[in-house]
Amino acid sequence: MRTDRDLLTSLPMWVRLPGLSFKLWGNKAISALTSTIGVPIKMDEATKNKSRLAFARVLVEVNATFGMPNIVEGMDDNGRSFTQVVEYENPPPICGKCVCFGHVSDECPMAK
Repeated sequence: MRTDRDLLTSLPMWVRLPGLSFKLWGNKAISALTSTIGVPIKMDEATKNKSRLAFARVLVEVNATFGMPNIVEGMDDNGRSFTQVVEYENPPPICGKCVCFGHVSDECPMAK
């Protein structure tokens, strides 16, 4: 028998911010953007060193309850709002019934 403890409600996931404006390549701005997705854990070395500018890459603890948005909104230093595309590396399925990672609604253990 499965219990609520068996269900994955949050997972660390590598998140990419493709085409991020160079002005936003600081710890504070990247942390603020990824905080809208979950809890930022760490940036990869290429992001820290700004050696790969095609995208910023951050490990984020993502909560299934809040979903995985493909676009987030931020504010630049001048107070202007902007949108940023978000990509998830190898995202797991999310169940629409129990809102957990790892399975789809048709396979939900809580529905059985």
